[in-house]
Amino acid sequence: MNQNDFDNLKKLIIHVAEYYDRDIKPAAVLMMANDLKEYPLDEINQAYEKYRKADKLFKFPMPAQIIAIMCPEPSEENLAREIASKISQAVTKFGWPNADDAKNYIGEIGWRVVERRGGWSYICQNLGVSIDPMTFEAQSRELAKVAILAHNNPRYNDMLEQLSKGMRLIDYAPKTTEELDQRKKMLLDQAKKLEEK
Repeated sequence: MNQNDFDNLKKLIIHVAEYYDRDIKPAAVLMMANDLKEYPLDEINQAYEKYRKADKLFKFPMPAQIIAIMCPEPSEENLAREIASKISQAVTKFGWPNADDAKNYIGEIGWRVVERRGGWSYICQNLGVSIDPMTFEAQSRELAKVAILAHNNPRYNDMLEQLSKGMRLIDYAPKTTEELDQRKKMLLDQAKKLEEK
């Protein structure tokens, strides 16, 4: 963004502030303009316009809100659909002998789904034969949602692991010595159950 566009961006921010009956100090205008300066001025203007038309709370937008309009992040639902679709595409695109290429194409999260579904070779051999492609994609999409959550939050994966083994989730910190002793006993009992299996 050149200096002229930057100056126009600051004016735009001031005009939007006036629209929202806000008085913004020059230092704040400069900070907001600096947050937005890497984007084209016409896209910023369009984003402010979209925001104003959709705003129901009559609240002045911060730069992060304008950036989110210009560069929306895909939802977990859309990402899960993409992963499931890539798995199905990779079967015909790469086939069973090219697992490494398929893994690179599908990505780390999608590959977890592949492993959960029986592995690359199994999927390639059975998709369209004993595995219905539509059902496979729907089930893979649901597994991808869980894989995305586990990837974004390692504690989520730990909680799933605990629950799948029938363990009680540890959801609070002990506050007293008695609670700490109860926690120790519970963890020791769980460890004994795991050793017995």
